[in-house]
Amino acid sequence: TMLRTVSHLGRVRALGFSRARAASAIPVYSPRDGKVFTEIPDATVADVEAAVEAAASVQASGWSKADAVDQRAESLLGIAAALTERKDELAELESQDCGKPVSETAGDIQMCIDVFEYMAELAPKMLKPSPIALPDGDFRSSIVPAAAGVVGAITPWNYPLMQAAAKVAPALAAGCSVLLKPSPLASLTCLKLGEIGRENGLPEGALTVITGGPPDGKEGGADCLT
Repeated sequence: TMLRTVSHLGRVRALGFSRARAASAIPVYSPRDGKVFTEIPDATVADVEAAVEAAASVQASGWSKADAVDQRAESLLGIAAALTERKDELAELESQDCGKPVSETAGDIQMCIDVFEYMAELAPKMLKPSPIALPDGDFRSSIVPAAAGVVGAITPWNYPLMQAAAKVAPALAAGCSVLLKPSPLASLTCLKLGEIGRENGLPEGALTVITGGPPDGKEGGADCLT
């Protein structure tokens, strides 16, 4: 079936870690009938700290530098192509997860494709080092764009993948690694985005999708990223 319960191994893949610190999960209820149809990992503070560490290591690598912008653009184009190939699957998954009709979620997925393609085209034009003309020929000067660092992106339930794409695509284009925390009410297509990113050349830690429930006074929950 298209929807599978997230196993312990699925949790490792979702968080992008070589090992997971816990195996707790929260149920996912379909707004169509109110029934549980799968589950998502419930991240802990330790999970978030490990994700931040992995994201920071990417910032210290060549991937985030200005001269690697073509490499990042290639990954964004690959993500856009994968979203195009899997558009029907993702539209159905989004519909079952957040309750919108497939006719609307298909349009949302197309917007995601457009955003990744646009950022892939724009980044090499805007983010490569550019020389500055100086009156003295003995000196050289250039503007070298630099990534801002690790980005934490929290997205809502009503446009799950589209809101994620609007944050993730420009951040990756600029060389920022991203910790994406989708709403616990609609996380499934964002988890798919994490998988697609890894399949298209993003280094480990460049895009980590962290799922979990609302704050409940325990170690886990959506407050992990605050």
